[in-house]
Amino acid sequence: MQVETFKDQLYAKLRQKSSPQNDKGLILLQSIENNLNLEQRTNPTAYIAQLINLLKSTKDGQEAIILLIYKILPSVPIVVVRKLIPALLEEIGKVQLDNLSLGVFGQILILSSKDDLNSPKIHQLFNLLLQQTISDKKKLRKQAIKTLQVFYQQKALDIQQVPEINERLRTHFKSNLQENNECAQHSLTLLASLNNLIPYSILVDALYIIIEEIQNMDSKYYPFIFLSLEQVLQQNVGADQAEKLLQQLNQIQPEEVNAQHAYIQCIRQCLLTLSQSSLSLAASYLPSTLSNMAELLLQNNQKLMQHCRLEMMTLIEKIGKATLSIKQDLAEDIMNLELESAGTLQQKYIATLTYLFSNRFDHANILDVFAKFFATIDDKTFEHCKEIVKEFVHNKSRWPHVYFEKTFGQLCVGVSMSNLLRTFPLQTDGVNPLDKDFDEKSNCWILYILSKYANPKLEEFLDFLFPLTNLLSLASNANPSHEQKIIQNILFHVLEIASNSKATNESQHHQKLGQFIELTLNYLKKEHVFFEKLLLMIAKLFSQLVTFPSLQNFAKQYISTLAKLVEQNNCTHTLNGIKVMSFAAPKSYIQEAFKKNIEKLLSSKDKLDDRALNNMDIVLQVVSAQQMTSDLWDYCINFAKEMINIPIIQKKIYKFLGAIMPKVHHTFLSEVYNLVLEAECEPSSRQKRFQVILLLEQFVTPKLDSYQTFIQQFLPEMVVAIRDNNIKTRILAEKLIENIGQRLLGLDLLDQFISMVFAGLAAQSNVMKADAVATISLLVDKFYSNLKGEFIDEMSKLILLLLKEQNNEIFKSIILYVKLFTQLLNVDEVSRDKNIIILKRLLMKLSKAYPSSESLIPQEHIKLYKNAIKIERQQKKKKNKRDQERELNKQKWQEKKQKKQKDSDLESDEESEQELDAKPKQQQGGMETEAEVENNLLLKYDFKKEQFHFEDAIKQKKKVQEKEQQKQSTVQPLVEYKDGKVIVNEQKEVLGQKRRREAVNSDDEEHAQKKITRNDRKTKDVVHVVKESGSTFKSKQKAGGDVTVKGRPEPFAFIQLNPKALNKRFKNQASKAFEEVFSKKSGALKGVKAHK
Repeated sequence: MQVETFKDQLYAKLRQKSSPQNDKGLILLQSIENNLNLEQRTNPTAYIAQLINLLKSTKDGQEAIILLIYKILPSVPIVVVRKLIPALLEEIGKVQLDNLSLGVFGQILILSSKDDLNSPKIHQLFNLLLQQTISDKKKLRKQAIKTLQVFYQQKALDIQQVPEINERLRTHFKSNLQENNECAQHSLTLLASLNNLIPYSILVDALYIIIEEIQNMDSKYYPFIFLSLEQVLQQNVGADQAEKLLQQLNQIQPEEVNAQHAYIQCIRQCLLTLSQSSLSLAASYLPSTLSNMAELLLQNNQKLMQHCRLEMMTLIEKIGKATLSIKQDLAEDIMNLELESAGTLQQKYIATLTYLFSNRFDHANILDVFAKFFATIDDKTFEHCKEIVKEFVHNKSRWPHVYFEKTFGQLCVGVSMSNLLRTFPLQTDGVNPLDKDFDEKSNCWILYILSKYANPKLEEFLDFLFPLTNLLSLASNANPSHEQKIIQNILFHVLEIASNSKATNESQHHQKLGQFIELTLNYLKKEHVFFEKLLLMIAKLFSQLVTFPSLQNFAKQYISTLAKLVEQNNCTHTLNGIKVMSFAAPKSYIQEAFKKNIEKLLSSKDKLDDRALNNMDIVLQVVSAQQMTSDLWDYCINFAKEMINIPIIQKKIYKFLGAIMPKVHHTFLSEVYNLVLEAECEPSSRQKRFQVILLLEQFVTPKLDSYQTFIQQFLPEMVVAIRDNNIKTRILAEKLIENIGQRLLGLDLLDQFISMVFAGLAAQSNVMKADAVATISLLVDKFYSNLKGEFIDEMSKLILLLLKEQNNEIFKSIILYVKLFTQLLNVDEVSRDKNIIILKRLLMKLSKAYPSSESLIPQEHIKLYKNAIKIERQQKKKKNKRDQERELNKQKWQEKKQKKQKDSDLESDEESEQELDAKPKQQQGGMETEAEVENNLLLKYDFKKEQFHFEDAIKQKKKVQEKEQQKQSTVQPLVEYKDGKVIVNEQKEVLGQKRRREAVNSDDEEHAQKKITRNDRKTKDVVHVVKESGSTFKSKQKAGGDVTVKGRPEPFAFIQLNPKALNKRFKNQASKAFEEVFSKKSGALKGVKAHK
């Protein structure tokens, strides 16, 4: 098996790519294999030995020999290869160097041992590979770099113990990187490919050379140099090298666009590498680097500007954020930086960004940069950035409003609202809202941004924005003026900020918190324009202030106020406010209010009105804050028993049960179980009822004596709800059935559960049957992999029997069942095709029963239905066509039988008709002649006043053929051969008529002309008609001359002259017809000479 694998791999490598070199290698391999015995064919070493001998003995086909050595050498044992190294180096060294021989040298270098690496031959081989890395030939360079890369990967430990190898590499870099030509470029390629593998000292030395020579290098190599440097800098380069390189890069200003792209990437990577070693040192170079990049933003190239903008954002995010937090005195003491007197590192950094505000830069290029810069600012560093933020706001009119909002919003994320409002204080006193510069003077523009992006604290809101809440007194619903609209807009953002505020433990001790709550209580009126906004704000705030004891009295006041509003008009926000306040209010007050509202409902249960329903809504909101005790539980259950059968309030009673059930132990839920089981259900309350049943299934049923009892009691209701009009009810019913199926699956009772659902198919109601089919579809969909195939087949047979019911509801459910199977057909092809055929037959039957069934098919499966209908129609057409053909054949057979019986009568009738045809018939007005009738079968009419009849098709065809034969016999051929003579039959001219020029070119002449021009397109301008050019007598073989055929005339040529040649326009073309004939003369002479 090893031999076959080796040979198979070798042949596969050679046949993988079709080339002359690989074809020669295959031929050579087969010849070598024939010279080896069976044992030698199993050994790759035998092949190498034969190839080395061939390399010594012959100079032909050396490329194919080296190709096979390159392919076989990796399969040879390493011990054998090391013995063959001298012979291989000697013989392959004599061959002209190419990528194959270089590949063999690379394999020898890789397979050599640690001791061999010290030998002079291996050192020469390593030098050879290094020299080829700067070769002019691209293939040799790639092969050499690839070989050295593999060599350093596999021989890393051995190379460390052979310092001479690395010294040769160091010397190579020193000598070639200093060259101002392509050698430096190729050496950089080698350095970039080996930067992960070579020792750090070699990498540092190479970098020093690049730093010293980079300004002297040709600018056309800049793109490649910068990209190679970026790869080298991704390693852990020291701070000294990165700093020197950065200094050199800052002095270079490339002009080409490609060089500028690479320059930006290189200087960014250089600065990031420097920041890993010394963040303070990198921060000192950040301003100059950003200023250099800013100049590139002024270019007209959009891609370059976008690239530069992204690189600036990267530096600001990685280094700029740390720059803002550096302590200047510490940086000067540790790094001993020589900074200019212009300012600290932060000031220089911020001054560089401030330069971007000049009119030279487009807002589209700098707003993203400022957004990233603002995102790096926090409360600690905001003091350094105040001036640039003010400058940005001062230039607000330059930026589009949307972009200004997004950019300033990044500042609101990290900086607190208090710092921003101290920098831009609100000034509403003495400012007219109708002035054009109202936003700039009052700084109200910041409210909109804070309401959208800030995450303020409640204390900050109370300290800075609480005075603005007094504007609630100015807000009015009744025809507000323009000034009032501006005030309402300001107030809206203030309340939005209050809603987003976060309360802390310190918030409860704030002096203004009570004032703010009292103020909102005064304006909780339905007619107020901000009524709903105030409710939402209060709900959010009190959800955070639940644990504050000092706010219990306020919560009590809120509940009493909101309860009165509920009695006036039910509102979702009002009820939600009551629910939130009930957690913050005193527990005794909440329990008392809870029982009081229940007593009101019980007292008015015989006559429930809207006010009583509102009381029930309050009960539903307050019950969530109740701590359920045994006494309170009994009180709630008795209340539910009294009210559950009242239709108008039944839905809310089920919602009430769903709220109190999770608050007690499951042993208490048996009362709810019996209550729900005995209660009647209205269609409007079915959704809430199923929520209660779902809770019972989760909590009660595990403790029941028999789980089967629960299923038997609630299964009919679940089956009916599976096709309910309310989608939420359907979802709950599906979830309940799925939960039951999952639990019974663990008990191996799933088949019995499905059989229980099948009992619904025997119901008298068609709707119940349809519901049962839909439930079975759901169970098969969820548990298809757990059901047996025989069980599914039996179910399908029973379901298909329901098609006899011819009911629309049943049909819809069966369509659902079909849809299910179309989703479960991901099986093998045979089973899938079989199921598809069954489904198509089912759909065809359904389409016959219900012509309008297309509207009931799901849209994603409409193609399957249409395909089934199409196949049915095609089959129906084929069947009708076959029936018609049978009837036609039967009629034809009967007609033939009748014709045979009436042959004698028909003969006499034909004779009489011929006599009538011989006499000229006078034409009458509007009547066709007998000739017209004879030519047109549709007009054929029996003159004995009989009905229309048609002749037999075969008989009529024979008549047409006879007429054509008669025409052909009367027409004389143009050229005849009689007694060895050629006779030309021309048309006779009629006396007294001039011969037309068109008549000369008859149909036969045109046919002959086309025959000639088909063979030679040059005769298209021939004037005379060439009837015979002599080509018909030409020999079919290579011999020249003409051939005489027995029974035919001797070879001749005939040209019919055309009078058109007398015209001057065609005079020059008259001789072209004779060129076809005279061109045969040379062939004829050859034939004469041959006979002699």
